[in-house]
Amino acid sequence: MIRSADTHIRATVYSEEIKRLLLADLMAGKWCKWITPDFGHGTTYSVPSIGQPMVKDWNENVDTTSSSRDIGEFTMIVDEDVYTQDTITDKAKEDSYFLDSQYGKSQFVADQVRVLNEYLETAVLKAAGPGAKSGGGQTTANANRINGADHRFNGTGTSRVITINDFHYARSALSRSNVPGQGLVAVVDESVAYEISKIATNVLSPVPMYQDAISNGIVGANSQFRFNIAGFDVYVSQYLWQLTATEAITHSGASVTAQVGDVQNLFFAIPSADFAPFRGVMRRAPRTEPQRDALKGGGMETLVTTMRFGVKLFRNENMVAINTNAAL
Repeated sequence: MIRSADTHIRATVYSEEIKRLLLADLMAGKWCKWITPDFGHGTTYSVPSIGQPMVKDWNENVDTTSSSRDIGEFTMIVDEDVYTQDTITDKAKEDSYFLDSQYGKSQFVADQVRVLNEYLETAVLKAAGPGAKSGGGQTTANANRINGADHRFNGTGTSRVITINDFHYARSALSRSNVPGQGLVAVVDESVAYEISKIATNVLSPVPMYQDAISNGIVGANSQFRFNIAGFDVYVSQYLWQLTATEAITHSGASVTAQVGDVQNLFFAIPSADFAPFRGVMRRAPRTEPQRDALKGGGMETLVTTMRFGVKLFRNENMVAINTNAAL
């Protein structure tokens, strides 16, 4: 005889639906030329840099001389060995509809791959500046001048916000370095897009100027495109690097100090993959391996997803970084 119905009532009923986080688009991998097929073995990749021939005066009956065109070597290493791991106990699977379902198991793997790709997104964007893991990015607290133009400076607006003039200066700096004027891209924080939308509504275009870049897969059709200004197609990213130390830079005769937490916005051109400002090596794409332990805690399954890669700024002349106040 049932003495109390309470013992047959589930204290908590869980929905078969779960609340998932809203996820931002990932774009940076398209702005990096991946050289994995040519990499072969090892952890170091080197590319020679060749300069221009020199023009000299010659004199009659005097031997001419050659000048070396070897101006250095670009070296990149596989320095990112990362993983993510989840453990699911047998008890949890027995008690949870979601964890015991095929969808639940596959979703764990998808989530792990997603967070590793988010890490990759951050690493690519961070490689442009002093936050790069193994160096090679721009020098901190330095204008990084190339051909007489600053390629790194702080926002010139009040409290280090972006201005329209900053966009025009970035375009001029790239032009001075012979960077093509097609496929101009600005990757900015939401605070920058917000600031520009307030002050420049009459000069913004809601249509990307470089539709061919979208059709060729250089930028995603569903990416966070916001508007075009000063020739730059502006994309908003939540994965830009934020300064971990103050950074004083003199630009246009004025010294401005960026603060901890300011965001590094990037400006470059990518008319084709060969002009991509970053180079990367994917030694191991995200790989998931399940591990079974029947002895521990009544049994459990562990899912481990690993990834190995390296990424570095390849064309310093094709990169302008503007640090701005990240506050809305």
